[in-house]
Amino acid sequence: MSSPLFHLKYNVLMPLADTWQIMKVVLRFPHLEPVVKAYQKLYPYAGATTSVSVDERADKGIDDDTLTYGETRWTTFMEVLDALNIQPQDRFIDLGCGAGFLCLLASQGYRIPATGVDLIEGFVTRANGLVSQFELKNIDYRQQDFFNMDLSAYSVFYATCTCFPEDYLRRLSAKFRQAPSGSRIATVTYGLDSPWLKQIKVLKCKYSWGMDSVYICERI
Repeated sequence: MSSPLFHLKYNVLMPLADTWQIMKVVLRFPHLEPVVKAYQKLYPYAGATTSVSVDERADKGIDDDTLTYGETRWTTFMEVLDALNIQPQDRFIDLGCGAGFLCLLASQGYRIPATGVDLIEGFVTRANGLVSQFELKNIDYRQQDFFNMDLSAYSVFYATCTCFPEDYLRRLSAKFRQAPSGSRIATVTYGLDSPWLKQIKVLKCKYSWGMDSVYICERI
């Protein structure tokens, strides 16, 4: 039986926090309100996105800690995108996009082409369903391993590295050699150390697991 504190957190405080975040997004980008409401219907309760990842991995027998899912606050997404100094000519990609809201925000709020990549089919199917439902432009989602992609067409990158082992971080650093000079890269929890990347700033942002660091670097 759940404790009163558990009930308070998951049935009162977290829904209130979600409502506050939605209000912040809609106040800044009023035209996104119908899309945000549709997103809420897809994921109607705190932890619904996590359930999609956990259930699919269990059904398919996938035992991979790098796919551990944690939710990013929508207001955190806005904070990070602002720090990435988005320009009209940019192309954005979220490497491990999960439920895909960051790409919606980048393409429909910041008005740049956006691509979301994830290995969890349920996330990709639901996100592409929203794209079709609202006939959204300049946005697509792909079920793909981003290590097997050509990243040279993109100039703004986001990757949550919280559960990445050291060899994944090294592979990711090497992968960004494909990025054009001047590209901006945001990585959560861990920064990337390589001769072709220069760290610009570090943000402290709120995530479902608590405060964490977001490292912003530039491709030299």
